[in-house]
Amino acid sequence: MADVTIDASCNIYMNTQVDKAGPVWISTSVGYVFYIDSTPNLVYRKTTDGGNTWSAAVTISAVTIPATKVSVWFDKWTTGDTGTKIYISWICYATNGACFRTLDTATDTFVAAAISVYTTVYVDSTNDWRSRSISITKSRGGNLYLKFDLSSLAAGKRFYRSTDGGVNWTSRTNYTTTSYVDNQRVFPANLADSNDIWCLSSADDGEYDFDLLTYDDSADSWSAATINDNVRGHNSYNNFWDGAIRQSDGHLICAVWNMRDDAAADLLCYDITNEGTITAKTNVITNLAESVAAAVGVTTGGDIYVGYLSGTAWGSAIAAKYKKSTDGGTTWGTAVVQQADAEADMRGVWIDSLVTSTSMVWWNYTTADLMCPTVVLPATSSPDHAIARGIRRGIGRGIG
Repeated sequence: MADVTIDASCNIYMNTQVDKAGPVWISTSVGYVFYIDSTPNLVYRKTTDGGNTWSAAVTISAVTIPATKVSVWFDKWTTGDTGTKIYISWICYATNGACFRTLDTATDTFVAAAISVYTTVYVDSTNDWRSRSISITKSRGGNLYLKFDLSSLAAGKRFYRSTDGGVNWTSRTNYTTTSYVDNQRVFPANLADSNDIWCLSSADDGEYDFDLLTYDDSADSWSAATINDNVRGHNSYNNFWDGAIRQSDGHLICAVWNMRDDAAADLLCYDITNEGTITAKTNVITNLAESVAAAVGVTTGGDIYVGYLSGTAWGSAIAAKYKKSTDGGTTWGTAVVQQADAEADMRGVWIDSLVTSTSMVWWNYTTADLMCPTVVLPATSSPDHAIARGIRRGIGRGIG
């Protein structure tokens, strides 16, 4: 049974352009994925049958390659939120700006036209994952936050807040390095002030730090704590870390490669309560070469899924896989291969932050195809039923 092609003509730099493509699953059958097509436009596609078929692409905004970045946030990824909106952020090279738009999944309509939150004189045009960064989140208190580095220039590093759902944005104090692009992703914090947020951050600055930043909304200030000061997973092609909020306690669960495509490469896992309580969990993977990328999702019941790319040879023959933990990262199950098709030059993998259904999508660099698995929906759906279809097909067990 072959994998499903979501789009056979994505832009050839998908793996450097999409920080968080989703997918966003609002049920076991209905999901959305966001990406840059070959036009190039920023678009989304929707499925109503668990990923077996996908609607025609809907344009969110026209963008101009070479430089862009895309990241989304869904209401329900915020602890306790029952909303239906997906918040879309992207960097547009044509306007040298950071942009925003909202899609309401209840009606499949955009709330308003796309807006430019900030415009600068320069966006880095290098097609490299490390050259630009943008991320959006919604706090438990309801504020939206947009953090981005359009380039390594100080003028292009900004942090904005909206208290009215994205209609208006105001500049807030930013935390940034001065000479490098900070690869970053923001999350709602589970702190006393419901409008405080967290940010996972790394910079390819020779120091190899992977940090947790905490934003105090009322004080408009940042603090920082080191998660790991010796991660060397940076490369031009893939995000080497990811995180997701565990709904049961609001903790931030993250996974990060300490090295890239190396026999000593470990995929590390951390459970973050706050900047003073960062707990290293059991490695998802220890000592595995030919491996890159990371994607994290957590079910409402607390099961952790960590997706990654691994196989025979990085750059030509690897596959999308995941491992699962049912005990908070203390132990990890056997690797499950998500794709039915043969190993190929996969260079991007993404997973729903709140694992609800068929979560993983991946991207083939050689063919420019954005893919997902063929799904057999069970009579009574659950995250495991849908995501473990690879096991049911008899292809799901592997060694890495």
